[in-house]
Amino acid sequence: MSVCCPGILSAQGVGGEDCASAAVIGAIPFVGSGETCGALDDYNESCPFNPTGGRDLVYRYTPDRDLTVTIDLCSSGFDTKVYLYEGSCPSVSNSGVYVGCNDDACGVNGWRSQLVDVDLLAGVDYFLVVDGYGTTDCGSYDLSIAERVPSDLCEQAEMISIPWSGTVSTSGAVDDYNESCPFDAVGAPDVVRRFIAAETGVIRIDLCDSNFDTKVYVYEGTCPQGGSQNGPAGSGTAIGCSDDACGVNGWRSRLSFMVTEGVEYFVVFDGYGISDSGEAVGTITAIPPPGPGEVCEQAFVIPSLPFQVDGVTAGVSRFEHQCQFVFEGAPEHFYRFTATQDTWIEIDSCGSDFDTEIALVSGPCPPVSIEPTNANVRACNDDGCGLDATRARIPAAFVAAGETVTIVIDGHASGESGEYSLIVRETCAPDHPSELASPIEVGTGPIGLALHAGLGRLFVTNFSGASGGSSLSVIDTATDEVEATIPVSPGPYRLALTPDGTRLYIVNYTADRIECIDPVTLDLIDSFPALGVSPLGLTITPDGESLFVATAGDGRVTRWSIPGHQVLGEVGGLGAPREMISSPEGDLVYVSDPTGVRVWEITVNTLVATAIAVDEFPQALALTENGQHLLVGNFGFDRSLDHASVIDRHSREVVARLRIGTGPEEMVLVPNTPYLAVTNWGFSRHPNTGPGELGAGLGNVAIVRLPDFNLVGDPNSPPMIDAIERVIPVEGDYTFGIAASPAGDKIYAANLGYGAQSGNTVSVVQFPGGWVSGRFVRGDANADSMINVADPIALLDFLFAGGPLHCANAGDVNDDEVLDIADPVALLAHLFSGGSAPPAPGVCGVDPTAGDLCCDEGCEP
Repeated sequence: MSVCCPGILSAQGVGGEDCASAAVIGAIPFVGSGETCGALDDYNESCPFNPTGGRDLVYRYTPDRDLTVTIDLCSSGFDTKVYLYEGSCPSVSNSGVYVGCNDDACGVNGWRSQLVDVDLLAGVDYFLVVDGYGTTDCGSYDLSIAERVPSDLCEQAEMISIPWSGTVSTSGAVDDYNESCPFDAVGAPDVVRRFIAAETGVIRIDLCDSNFDTKVYVYEGTCPQGGSQNGPAGSGTAIGCSDDACGVNGWRSRLSFMVTEGVEYFVVFDGYGISDSGEAVGTITAIPPPGPGEVCEQAFVIPSLPFQVDGVTAGVSRFEHQCQFVFEGAPEHFYRFTATQDTWIEIDSCGSDFDTEIALVSGPCPPVSIEPTNANVRACNDDGCGLDATRARIPAAFVAAGETVTIVIDGHASGESGEYSLIVRETCAPDHPSELASPIEVGTGPIGLALHAGLGRLFVTNFSGASGGSSLSVIDTATDEVEATIPVSPGPYRLALTPDGTRLYIVNYTADRIECIDPVTLDLIDSFPALGVSPLGLTITPDGESLFVATAGDGRVTRWSIPGHQVLGEVGGLGAPREMISSPEGDLVYVSDPTGVRVWEITVNTLVATAIAVDEFPQALALTENGQHLLVGNFGFDRSLDHASVIDRHSREVVARLRIGTGPEEMVLVPNTPYLAVTNWGFSRHPNTGPGELGAGLGNVAIVRLPDFNLVGDPNSPPMIDAIERVIPVEGDYTFGIAASPAGDKIYAANLGYGAQSGNTVSVVQFPGGWVSGRFVRGDANADSMINVADPIALLDFLFAGGPLHCANAGDVNDDEVLDIADPVALLAHLFSGGSAPPAPGVCGVDPTAGDLCCDEGCEP
């Protein structure tokens, strides 16, 4: 372990083999590391478990003054034991002459060792033995020795008054307290301050300017016994805890918590891990009473729609909810809206001057929270529009007649605030009313999906079973029940059906094999080596004669014959090829390469590979309905990565970027609709096992309306397009594969799962009312599939006599997003005076310039 803090010395090599060759520790504090597997078993002590002969190494230290130290092996890589001899070492095993001995006290499973508050005398030689519990216990260790300093313990804590600002140094302190918030408590030096609350209210601690990875937590009234927090969760008695909230890399701490007048509170300044210590620079302040709009109870009232307002957020945060990302702590404003009738509303802050976030909350006002809470959040968005797509927009949310909702405009990250522009207006009802059926339980680790329309079967690859096996689940899509489960080779990943539906192919990542299964009988037709390492992707040409397989482990794509499974050729040097898709013409296949930030275009016959540059971590692939554009999902962990690169297949250039969700894994066109469905991992709060988490079920399906990229694409300055119309939680976690029914009325999503409670299922998203197509012909105002004089008459009847107009988009002849006399005039000019034809769509299609107008009754393509 390297030096991390001023005044801490690193070990000069590892400990010595025995006391005679012990490595000398020159000064305290001390941090060192080493590895015991090459050592001998020289010493054994029981404390309290019987000695069983672990390998050991020895250090020697002679203090120049009396001092009290803590000796810590909590972050070591094996089951340790530690003991300390005074003056000399014994010559017999299990001597019992030590001045300190410990087996289990901290770290993983509580099986790491720690000696707390050991008194050392000046001028006396001390020999410290780093040992293992049993004969097989050896490995890398991390050793720290720190002197007890003032304010190390709650009993010694310095009293402060609020407000407070200053610096607390944890360098050289002892690890006395541990709490998880939410990450496992792994042990770092800590120092305590205490105060007595002068009044009841909210206190804010801010350590954002500290020079190390901090953690801070608060105990009320009393602290747990120092050094007693065994295991990764800590004591669990803190009333508030913060690890990552602000500062460098978001790794500094900020915490808000309630206090009661006259009660004593202990603030523990801590680090994330054993090597994290330094100068904790911060403030502790009382949050002032809120002004108008700063809390839900004092929300500004929206009198009617449309509503537009400019405002300024400043001060402190009183509401926490994370839409997509882990940041928190920005000040917010609250607005309240009560619907007089059933209404769909759009909310946007696209014109704001800072990076915004919007949440729509139903029910009672959420409380001030020290951890993010769902708080009945109906909809939420972080990045959806505006500058660099970092402003927020909720495109459609339903509010029932008489219902009151709260709109929260917030900042993306801690401290982000400023001038905002908020617009709330009525919008079109989305084309896709949806409901979620009960998840279908399948095998362990479902990843790939393939739907056989003719058989009504959905095939699911289960990557690994509880006993190490892998399987293929077969779901009857008429009943959405598993009808069969068959064993397959280890690590089944993606799968694909031949166009005639007679063969199902699976690539087995772990086994490096390809399997061919009869989808009717479920019999194994063939199983053969992939001729490459770690196959991840596959595709079948439209003629059904060639199978292409991508092996990520050796950068190769191999072409196989169908049905003979003979190798027809290969191309290498492709980085780590992953997902694959065939062109509709059958002359090309595309494969994503995350390591090369590119997509490879491979000719089927010659196997020549051409690289197409895209954005970070390309993965999922899809083709638009007309085949002109390739969509490449950029899978990432923050807003700069999570989108789709839109490639013009002719020019091989990125012409647009499309928002598709957070952590996009796979995507599919939904038949008979203008929509793309995308499975997202939903990186809001992973890992999500801690007590302060939002819980499992972060995976989702995003419904994205595809525009006409021929009209909106620009290779010189590709626009970032937000066309997400709905994000549907699917009660799963790490949502992987996706499939859509031929009628487009069901979407299936595989949930790999972060834990058994949220994975190993396939979610079913149904659209019981069907999909309103959202398609129309501009100018066909009466929706009779013809453009003639009846259409301007229908428009005039709507404008001046209150007649029906079920598709406002069709009546917007000049495409200015306004229905007025100019529309029938333009249509009459086209029909009788040689005027220009109405803008696209001229045939049944989606609106490439979609705005505020609705289309309740569309056309069929």
